[in-house]
Amino acid sequence: MSPADELERARFEAIGRAVEKAGFASPVVVGASPASLGPLSALLATHDGKGVLVVASTPHGSESVAPVEVETGSTPAELGVRGVRFERFLDGADLVDVVVEHTPFQLESSHQFDRHHVVRTRGGALTLACDLDDDDTSSYAKGPRSVTSRRTVTVSRVPGAAPLQFDVKTVSATEERTAEAPPVVTDRTESSTRYELPPSGTCRALPR
Repeated sequence: MSPADELERARFEAIGRAVEKAGFASPVVVGASPASLGPLSALLATHDGKGVLVVASTPHGSESVAPVEVETGSTPAELGVRGVRFERFLDGADLVDVVVEHTPFQLESSHQFDRHHVVRTRGGALTLACDLDDDDTSSYAKGPRSVTSRRTVTVSRVPGAAPLQFDVKTVSATEERTAEAPPVVTDRTESSTRYELPPSGTCRALPR
């Protein structure tokens, strides 16, 4: 990710140095939050011989940081991170949704998928509150036939619930195409899971 101006360049350099001091090697900023969500950044790095994606807050002066690991792989490249965006999670005052877009390398097929990593920001400390699958699309072709599988995910807050509760609805479908024929949906499923996220701790699926 390239900095937009000199101020952002200084921010990226500061968070990179702080993450290195925290024990992570070769950190590279791949996403930054808007000012309304605080000075958060996502960085690819290596740690303990593996590739990691971490979220960290820009330090003040020489203070230390405690990056939160949200994804791991054999190498940073294996994670296939295409982009990272930061959003408020369901209007939670201290909850930030780190949405990671992936395009892993594949020889004979294509695959794109997203993941939600909900981070709690409280008192200058970051903690991981929830991990959720998001949209996913994969496809391959063999001769005149192509197959595309899609997963669409919708997250919605349960009104009036305390502590915070939300529903995750998933619709999955497989579509096949052949030359000069309309697409045919060969499989389609729907599911919904309700989660609870207490003011501290991590989210949990509720029994139906």
